Amino acid sequence: MQFSSAISNNRPQIQNYDLSSENPQGGAQYSLDISLFERLVSSNKSPIDCGAPFSILETQRRMHPSIAQLIRETQYPKLKDAPSVLEYPETMGMRKRLSWLDHQQQEGGGSDTDAMSTSHWNSHEIDMTISLVNHLIQQGAYKHGDIAVLTPYLGQIHQLRKKLDELFAIVLGDRDQEDLKQAGYADYEAKDKPTIKAALLQTLRVATVDNFQGEEAKVVVISLV
Repeated sequence: MQFSSAISNNRPQIQNYDLSSENPQGGAQYSLDISLFERLVSSNKSPIDCGAPFSILETQRRMHPSIAQLIRETQYPKLKDAPSVLEYPETMGMRKRLSWLDHQQQEGGGSDTDAMSTSHWNSHEIDMTISLVNHLIQQGAYKHGDIAVLTPYLGQIHQLRKKLDELFAIVLGDRDQEDLKQAGYADYEAKDKPTIKAALLQTLRVATVDNFQGEEAKVVVISLV
């Protein structure tokens, strides 16, 4: 699935749901997941809100209109497309620029009652992701770093890294590496590849959705588990 994010406010990541603004049991008084920028411009009459004036950029230059429509209908109804995005090429090997692949296989790990769980993974979806990435690379149109694989869950990124590392040279950001370590996924070390072999392999960017904000790739595959 190809997707590129529009301008967004990157909220701080917290591990304690009790301190989240989304927790109805008193979390609003802490709201540690609300960024300083959001506090400055918010006007919800909360002690932490300032209501400062602001303007919104309404023209996006990252996504083809067919992809931008996904967020235009849900979050940014006034979003406009720059003329340059009309020239973006189609995704090689795919019928559409934006595709959804569904399955009925249950995930593993995590807990249905844990709203902040980061340990979900799905082995079936990992196999689907690898097959899709291989298919895209076989088109011969994408160079190193053109394809990114994203997922919301650390458990999934841990499993993806182990499987993908057998086929590609994996690029994992410092923040994701630190998050994996803090979550207890430090038991896996990427295989050392000889310099020549690594140069011949496709370089694949793997990241959590949160830590990919501000970056872009020609093709983005998102594993939602």
